[in-house]
Amino acid sequence: MNDPIQMENIILEREKRYIGLTENISSDLFNVLSQTTPAIVASLFKKKNPNTKQIHSHDTSIKCAICSSEFTIKALTIAQVQDRIKAQRNGFGSLCDTCQKESDRFDREEEERKKLDREKAIENNTKCMIKHYLNPNNVWKTECTHKNRFHDITYYTVNDTIIKEYIRQMEYSLFLQTPYWKAIAQEVRIRAKFKCKQCENSENLAVHHTTYENHGNEHNVGFFDLICLCDKCHKKAHNIKDK
Repeated sequence: MNDPIQMENIILEREKRYIGLTENISSDLFNVLSQTTPAIVASLFKKKNPNTKQIHSHDTSIKCAICSSEFTIKALTIAQVQDRIKAQRNGFGSLCDTCQKESDRFDREEEERKKLDREKAIENNTKCMIKHYLNPNNVWKTECTHKNRFHDITYYTVNDTIIKEYIRQMEYSLFLQTPYWKAIAQEVRIRAKFKCKQCENSENLAVHHTTYENHGNEHNVGFFDLICLCDKCHKKAHNIKDK
């Protein structure tokens, strides 16, 4: 019902007497209401006697947005009717039970597909991390900036448990040679403005684990266990005496 004159006549007729407290709403009226302004819709539902305790209750007929079959929803309140009118006005029409079930089934299948895709992406990212960034024999390409290196290590979602277990089984000296550690250690130095946290010395800087509890997860929570120290302060932290 898109005839402007017909819509105007229906609205004018409704405005004379409002929509009754228990008046049924036909699919044609519902369609008209969804094409008019919220202010007019609200005015049509005003109670003739504002002091009455009776509440609005409307059996509302609507055409399914998918199959166009008409169905009726029992005893909707004003708010529920207006919510459905607003939804249809915004392009989200109501669905009959059959189409709603089909839509719900599609949504579940889509969510499951997305879940499997996320799991596959995490699996691939984890393999890539191990193959490329946790191999001590690999080095960063010269043209790859530090910003891109740190991004590659920290941006992609990986299986943190697998990464942590893999790193912890490595010899620590080999771990320190990996592209993974070198990118993270450089980021720590940059954020420290290339100064020792203890004495502000800017020479012979090292990156120190304040705790090894999160060792293996330096790409996320473990990053905040790292501080920049000069060689002298680093040895003090490990109780190593200079010869």
